Amino acid sequence: MKKFIILIFIPIILLVNCQEKSKRQFIFCKENQNNGKDLCIPPILKKKVTYIFDLDKKLTPNTIASKVYFLGDTLSFEYKNVYDNEIQQLEWKNNFKIKYNFTESKKLFKFERIDFHKKSVTGFSLIGTILENYISTQEESKKSISPIIMQVNMYLDNRKLGHRTIIIYIDLKHDD
Repeated sequence: MKKFIILIFIPIILLVNCQEKSKRQFIFCKENQNNGKDLCIPPILKKKVTYIFDLDKKLTPNTIASKVYFLGDTLSFEYKNVYDNEIQQLEWKNNFKIKYNFTESKKLFKFERIDFHKKSVTGFSLIGTILENYISTQEESKKSISPIIMQVNMYLDNRKLGHRTIIIYIDLKHDD
């Protein structure tokens, strides 16, 4: 009888756990706002995003990265429905990590800011920081600014929760 009860409850527990995970939603966006409703504005619905800057194309990649940094544009994220109560929120605050690397390099970089809201985790990195990190992984003779293929990984207690890829295009529009 005990085996029968165990065999019935294990699938139910697994099903509930899978349903909880399926409610979670990870999205990228260009900006995070805490307006009480939508945190991620506007959501990036494809794997590609383009940022346009009015900078001279003749500048070096390092100079472009420096100038872009001070313009303040961000790649933001929102991870929705990740916890239900204050105890779970505290666990996430203490143990959640989101890191990225580029396909050419295995060096990991952290997002610059992570915030915890009612049931969601949000955060961002400045495009200038991402660009500086990307350039730092390239050989001196092959430095470029676009496209940037980012592999983003989310962890809780060093257990991988998910993986996303996003391609960032930097477009320089400058009229001489």
